[in-house]
Amino acid sequence: MKEHYASEAALSQIAYGDIILLNKTDLVSQTTVDAIENQIRDIKEGTRILRSEYGKVPLPLILDVNLAEAGFSSQALAASDLPASRLNGDGFMSTSFQSDRPFTLKKFQQFLDVHLPENVFRAKGILWFVESPKRHLFQLSGKRFTINDSEWETSPKNQIVFIGRKLNPLFLQQMLNNCLTR
Repeated sequence: MKEHYASEAALSQIAYGDIILLNKTDLVSQTTVDAIENQIRDIKEGTRILRSEYGKVPLPLILDVNLAEAGFSSQALAASDLPASRLNGDGFMSTSFQSDRPFTLKKFQQFLDVHLPENVFRAKGILWFVESPKRHLFQLSGKRFTINDSEWETSPKNQIVFIGRKLNPLFLQQMLNNCLTR
């Protein structure tokens, strides 16, 4: 496989990247693009690959989507704040999840490790865990995520927005409902 790449730098970018941007997909056949994606997945199994033409990628997939830590709020996390025009093309979309019950930390970690679909590129949210009195600010890009603690300023609840390609909102809802305390 390695002999197909022009440089070790390309291999390193694939091996260490959270999201692989595959540009100029309009210049080659669908078969070629599929073959390249398969080669990338041989190097890094489960990687998230974004196809683009002319370097155009919906910015919410790679930028902060106006959800910087200082601006986390219920309103900022509403899926309606991510208009379709900002995610248009190639099946990109957002979906949200909310709950007034806390997650179990172990189940949520298992969701991230095992059940998070490859077509989720970004996620952000406010999380509530039964094991912690703190408010947890969650950000995911590719497979990398961070969770930072802060104090609750409102009643505890879970709110998450997922951004990706051709998401299955029902599947995400079911998986996250399985993470909630009974």
